[in-house]
Amino acid sequence: MTIGWALLGPGRHADTNVMPQMKKADGIKLVAVLSRDRARGEAFAQKHGFARVYTTLAEVPIPTSTPFMTARPMDFMPPTRSRRRKPANIR
Repeated sequence: MTIGWALLGPGRHADTNVMPQMKKADGIKLVAVLSRDRARGEAFAQKHGFARVYTTLAEVPIPTSTPFMTARPMDFMPPTRSRRRKPANIR
């Protein structure tokens, strides 16, 4: 079975860490890149073999069953509730 993937955030982290691992995986199809900068998204898509580039979520066809991979380092992600809580073993 083949799963189509879309990648959100085609930056250095995606280029050096995420894509080498995705390319090793069996049964994946590189469907789309979502980037705020179209030129950057198109360059990334061409380099890695993605079929389409979008610049906003509104452009992505809905409904879609394509999973999105958010390829951003955790330091740049907004804090989530689970990341703010102390682990259960820390008092």
